[in-house]
Amino acid sequence: MRVLLGKLLSLTRPDSMPSGQVATTALIMTVVALCVGAVLADQIGGRTVSLAVAGFLPISDASGFFSCANQVLDTGAFLSEWCHRRPIYPSLLATLLAAAGRNLQVALVLQAALVGLAIACAAREIARATGLAGFVLAVVVVFAILARPQALTLTMSENAGLLLGAVALVVLLRGAERGSVRLIWAGVALFGIAMQARPGAFVALPLLALLAIVVARAAGQSLIGAVALALLASGIGFAVQALLVWLTGGGWLQSHGPVAYVLYGMSVGGKTWAQVMSDHPEIFAAGGGDSTINRKIYLAALDNIRRDPGLLVRAYFDNLLAFSHLSSPNPDRWLRVAFRAAWLLGLVACARRWR
Repeated sequence: MRVLLGKLLSLTRPDSMPSGQVATTALIMTVVALCVGAVLADQIGGRTVSLAVAGFLPISDASGFFSCANQVLDTGAFLSEWCHRRPIYPSLLATLLAAAGRNLQVALVLQAALVGLAIACAAREIARATGLAGFVLAVVVVFAILARPQALTLTMSENAGLLLGAVALVVLLRGAERGSVRLIWAGVALFGIAMQARPGAFVALPLLALLAIVVARAAGQSLIGAVALALLASGIGFAVQALLVWLTGGGWLQSHGPVAYVLYGMSVGGKTWAQVMSDHPEIFAAGGGDSTINRKIYLAALDNIRRDPGLLVRAYFDNLLAFSHLSSPNPDRWLRVAFRAAWLLGLVACARRWR
């Protein structure tokens, strides 16, 4: 057992990664081939994956993003208010479609190659501190649990979030390794854009900004200057989102429409995003477009929060506890197991560096 543990720990050492440009390139291209191969397998086998029928035909929200991308190519603007919810991804998809000659299957392959390259580069940065074990674990977590079932074969905003988030992680880790405040600020800004492309755990953005402030202060920057840069870097993503919405003829309230639904569900104690449809059918019966509907949902959610803010707070912490409970009969269980393994690997790397 001691020998086995020793071998496992040896794989967490930075020198366990194959060295040299050829070996590094081979590892990166293997991950890219893995992602592209998954998409090609779905297309050739006609496998339906979530919102992609027969491996490529989009339905529901995926169809919406595909339509938005084609609107940009045809008219230079989004013709539907729905498109302004998350304009970063359909803009990216429009670029891929243009490069693929409007062939969706080819565009999906190009998308998979880009996402795979980003995943591989992020895993390589992680491996600088955690070795081959870190590289493999990072690829498994992101590919098997996130990219494969939720992104690659789909025309969904998860692809833009993964791509930009992985690039942000590369910049952040490289900045931490070199002690470069500028790279860390750039990483925070890129992460902010990724969160706009595919909203998720927004709490991570101010935490990263706080880390950047600590690093900047350690480098001799004034507190006022560090806080100002933190606000600027954190706000770049919102500025990019707003600029795209404006350039394509939309309004700010059309942006991130799904957030209104989720906030309402949280405001009544942690219900699903669809709860507002049951509680306030009159909002949808009145119509008026996404801007009007989103405004009414936000107002209803804020009214709930004013009357009983404890429901929102309790719903937030209930979700945190549900995520951390490994025995929960939840489809995300293996995701939590993998994340805990990643945290453990990070602690091993930190302990080794401290020693």
